[in-house]
Parts: sequence; structure tokens; C-alpha cells
Amino acid sequence: MVPFLPYLSEPPGGNAAAARQVHFNPICDLASAVSGGPFHGRVFEVEEADNVLALLDFGDSTFAVLDATYNVLASRAPEMELYGSRGSLTVNSPSVKDGLNLELYSVDAAPGLAGWIQPRPVSPFVAPDPTKSMARGSLVAHLRDCLRDNRRPIASAEHARHVLEIMLAVRRSSATGTVVDLTTSFEPGT
Repeated sequence: MVPFLPYLSEPPGGNAAAARQVHFNPICDLASAVSGGPFHGRVFEVEEADNVLALLDFGDSTFAVLDATYNVLASRAPEMELYGSRGSLTVNSPSVKDGLNLELYSVDAAPGLAGWIQPRPVSPFVAPDPTKSMARGSLVAHLRDCLRDNRRPIASAEHARHVLEIMLAVRRSSATGTVVDLTTSFEPGT
């Protein structure tokens, strides 16, 4: 059992507060040191948020934190991280050479030992993934296969509508400071 650490809920002055400060101090120091650059002193009219931080509540004590920006030159941050009571899963950007890069932290990686694991494919003879060489062109082949085999596409119109509703709800929630309930849903494709 992983102990619960009330990292952000403990009152000021406790151990968790001290741990928070360890992470916030360097960020504040860095921010105060940034004072130049090619746009120093220029004022820009902001028409669209370039950073989004949202908490998505899926119900049944399941949450997602969305931290998105296009305001960076480059990043090696993982595309997605999943956290659970028994471990964490990091999904890094896929590479053409290695495919999808997964890392798993498990509280029982080996008997009595917690640690990070990098899963290997089940078989070393994995069929080539057309999405690596064809990029978005592989979606056309997927759509063709769905039409031919009468299957639901992975990227359905219902899915797109639901994602758009989430995006607009995040914007509305940010502007109003209130929770916004969703009205759409979708059935995942195959």
C-alpha cells in the first residue's frame, strides 16, 4: 500500500508545505531572472490563451489534469502520464526507430522492490506500423478499412464533437470560475 501524502492539502508549516516550497523556490528564482530577450519591453494584445491548465473529472474518483501549451520552442516532456495507487505509466513521444516509448513505475516491479520498468514488445517480430511512415496518410487507409468492413472509425464524428465540447467547456469554466457539465459522449471505435 502506498502511503497517502497530503502534498497540497496540509496546512502551512508542515512537512508537505516544506516539500512544496522546495519545488516552488527554483521556479520563482528563474522567473525573476528572466528580463531580456528579443521581445523585451514590447506589449502584445493577447487574443487566445497560450497555456491551458484544466482538471477533468470523469466521475468515480477518476481525474485528469490537462497541461497544454504551444508556447515552447522544444520539449522532452512526456505526451501523457497516468497515475494510480499501484504505479505510474509514462507515454513518451513515439520515434520512427523505436515506436511508442512506455515507462512503467510499479510498487511491485519485483518482489519487495518498487521501480521503473521499460516494457518490451511481446514479440521481437512486430509488424511495421504504417503510421510511422505514412503519418496522417494512415488515417485514410483506416477509413477505407472501416468503410469496407463496416466498422466504426477510431476518430469518429461523435468523438470529435465530444473533444470539442471539452475544449469549449474548459474555456467557459476558466472564464466563469465554475464547473461546466458535459452533454455529449461517444463510443470508442475499434
